[in-house]
Formats: sequence, structure tokens, C-alpha cells
Amino acid sequence: MSADATGALSTSLVLSQSSTQSPSAGIAAFQSLLVQGVVGLTYSLNVTCASSSAALPAIMANVTIAPCPPGTQVAADLRQCMPCKLGSEFNLKAGGVCKPCPMGAFCPEPDKLLSQPHWWCA
Repeated sequence: MSADATGALSTSLVLSQSSTQSPSAGIAAFQSLLVQGVVGLTYSLNVTCASSSAALPAIMANVTIAPCPPGTQVAADLRQCMPCKLGSEFNLKAGGVCKPCPMGAFCPEPDKLLSQPHWWCA
């Protein structure tokens, strides 16, 4: 993650691959393609291929970085999901934030909230 001249966090999409692939029969397959961006944002992806023999049409697609799953929240860098503190915090919904385990409850896992014995839960 980088910051611009104003100190704001970059929201640019980062693509990387593990190896260069040579196309075969018009198909280039990548075993591993990593897409990194700000959690929850949608990016317009424009893929172009350079060829010495012909200009190929661009492929365009929207890519949405999925929200953080239950039991996690977005980290300070906005690009990762960090787990809630085991036993003291919980988050029951995707895209939510970790909250302290309330009185009368216990949080055995970051995505679970259970009532303690002799406490009523509505």
C-alpha cells in the first residue's frame, strides 16, 4: 500500500502473476493471478495483449473485492481482513466491524455470540 503526496492511501488495483505464459492456440492460461484492492470497492479491469502480428481487442470486466467475512474486519491498510480478538470480540456479518463481547454473553469464536448460563437472550 502506498500513500500519495497528500498522505492519502492509494486505492489503485494491483495485479501480479507468478509466471509469464506463452499463448497456445489463442489461449493464455495463468496458474496464479493475484488481484489486490481496497476491500469492498469495485474496479474496472481492462486487459490488453500485445502481439507483434496483430492487435487484439481488449477484455473489460468489473472486479469487486469481496467484503471481509464474519469474524473479521477491515485492517488499517483497507486491503486485508483481520480476525476479531478471540474470546473478547465478535462480528456476525460480512463487511461488519468487530465489537466487544457484551455482558451476559461469551464469544468462543470471532463469528459466534452465545448466551452465558442463566442469562436470557432474545
